[in-house]
Amino acid sequence: MKRILVAPLDWGLGHATRCIPIVRELLSQGCEVFVAGSGDSLSLLKQEFSNLTFFQLTGYDPIYATSNNMVRKMALQLPKFIRTIKKEHREVGELIDKFKIDIIISDNRYGCWSRKVPSVFVTHQVNILMPEGYRWLEKAVNATQKWLMGKFTSWWVPDYEDDERSLAGKLSRSDKRHMQRITYVGPLSRFMKSADQAIQYDVACVLSGPEPQRSIFENKITNIPPVCWCNTCRLFGH
Repeated sequence: MKRILVAPLDWGLGHATRCIPIVRELLSQGCEVFVAGSGDSLSLLKQEFSNLTFFQLTGYDPIYATSNNMVRKMALQLPKFIRTIKKEHREVGELIDKFKIDIIISDNRYGCWSRKVPSVFVTHQVNILMPEGYRWLEKAVNATQKWLMGKFTSWWVPDYEDDERSLAGKLSRSDKRHMQRITYVGPLSRFMKSADQAIQYDVACVLSGPEPQRSIFENKITNIPPVCWCNTCRLFGH
């Protein structure tokens, strides 16, 4: 029986929710699953899988900007994030030795890898796009990210491989240099529909992420005029 450690990031709940189908699949294959994390992300997984073993990792605790200057806000917190990555790397190393972990699956936790065992990095953002005014940083930011991701054995991208069906667009695309590491696993969702359930909605919107940006985004989309999604209106642009 393989012992798998799953470690999602704690920025909002999205990283935890897309780990839920991964954990379900691992359990169905007879693996022993351990979960490591922090904050609401860890709390959600405890509610979903009350019979698993959980560990507390150091939290990233990001502070989001109230304005559009997110890049500057994140840059000022880089020293804190680097300390967190180093600390979680030590914490995961201790868990590997103590509980004889065979494989690590990390959802965007850059420190959750080890030279002792294979490790998987889960992310939809293989290609980071910088906002206007900071495009000159894009090459350096992506080079740094690839260096951090390069410590993992393989990368799982929760998106479709073909461009036509891609949900994340340019974010999940990669150049040929890194394709040997990437596996496009398709969208990951904790929602399940049985055969006898009727479809009640055409579109579902789930908002998560650190405040205040989550509420700012909610206010923007709730003030958008209603759109008709019928085929006629989509065809003629109504």
